[in-house]
Amino acid sequence: MITMEILKNFLILFLLSTPLISCKQHPERNEKMTDFISTGSTYWIPDEEIQILEKNATNGDKNSAFKLYQYHMFVSLDQDLEFKWLEIAAKNGHPIAQSNLADLFFTQGNKEKAIFWAKKAHRNGTKLPEELKILININ
Repeated sequence: MITMEILKNFLILFLLSTPLISCKQHPERNEKMTDFISTGSTYWIPDEEIQILEKNATNGDKNSAFKLYQYHMFVSLDQDLEFKWLEIAAKNGHPIAQSNLADLFFTQGNKEKAIFWAKKAHRNGTKLPEELKILININ
């Protein structure tokens, strides 16, 4: 039986080893350039920026909290900090964080908290996974 932890670790390894191609316009020549970067590196944050994001997130900046959540989910792999920043982002109104938190609680079997966060995410316009739609009775 594949546990959620094994699946998550596999996904992280896959994302870190898969290059992305991003195309952008060259500002001076108006032509496209192609850069190869790993997916995991898109979530890497320098230490100085982490300190700034932590201060901003602690003061209620939902986007800073969500960025820290992504960093800890995909880079540092610290589940305690991942949850901390996800919850802060959700409490401050970040709709994707609310949906992710609902999904996390649903996966853990905490239906009451899953319903609470799924309803908030839905009210904020987030598309929910089918299992959460069923849980809060929306079509």
